[in-house]
Amino acid sequence: MLEDVSGVWRTDSKGEMIQLSLSRQLSAMKVDGTSVPISVKQIDTENHIVSLQISIHGERFIWTVRKIFDRDENFTLLMTVHNGEEETLGFVRNL
Repeated sequence: MLEDVSGVWRTDSKGEMIQLSLSRQLSAMKVDGTSVPISVKQIDTENHIVSLQISIHGERFIWTVRKIFDRDENFTLLMTVHNGEEETLGFVRNL
């Protein structure tokens, strides 16, 4: 699951580039080239959700990334941030 969501993604609304490199031992996220401290908190393989703990200005929050499948079993990601806002992420390339 972590390999599936690791890669470079683009937000649909603002066109921001999100780079996710996820593993149990060491995880990293960049938003438009700026590093954001994260760690993987939980993996729900049944519902295709990865929960991330993220640190913003010293505060910790939980964000989730969910795989959303189309009819052909291709997927995009739906990222939900701590305040409930959602963003669809389209795949750009592998890391």
